[in-house]
Amino acid sequence: MAAIIPPFRFTTVEHQLYRGAYPTLPNFRFLRRLSLKTIVSLIPEEPTTDLAAFCAHEGIAQHTFRVEKYSSDSVTVAPATVAAILQLLLTKDNLPMYIHCLDGANVVGIVVMVLRKLQNWTKLATLQEFCRFTRDHSIEKDESEFLSSYAAEITLPPYSQVPRWLWNGVRIQASRFLLAAILSN
Repeated sequence: MAAIIPPFRFTTVEHQLYRGAYPTLPNFRFLRRLSLKTIVSLIPEEPTTDLAAFCAHEGIAQHTFRVEKYSSDSVTVAPATVAAILQLLLTKDNLPMYIHCLDGANVVGIVVMVLRKLQNWTKLATLQEFCRFTRDHSIEKDESEFLSSYAAEITLPPYSQVPRWLWNGVRIQASRFLLAAILSN
């Protein structure tokens, strides 16, 4: 029997929302068991033919956002890109979803930090979670500043399409940290 191998740095972010590194052939059997509807790739180039073929074969919608490889010099994902990604992952019809960057650390970590900010997590808890997945278990100054200054508008789907875990099922019109436009049903 073939081994079931998760992608590097794989973890559950929320119910039916997973994150990690770029999935390779040995990871596809594991990912198949998640019954994914969507894979979001935050990568500098087009996905490999293996990943594209896996998504096509499994009926998984694949969304690729061109994001430069992580650099300790600056955050490589733009605020507008983070907002577009959050709009995808905050729509129930797209779940279960796997979101990844090349190594499952900083780039996807930035997106998850902004999600946590939208969920009203404390900054300390958000940074601690981020650091669990980085190479040296620390955060660069520009990454922390990105979180603090993030102010792009995030358009949420109609309330019936928002995952229960976003605000624990409570309808909130605005986050105390972010401007979130909620589409009416």
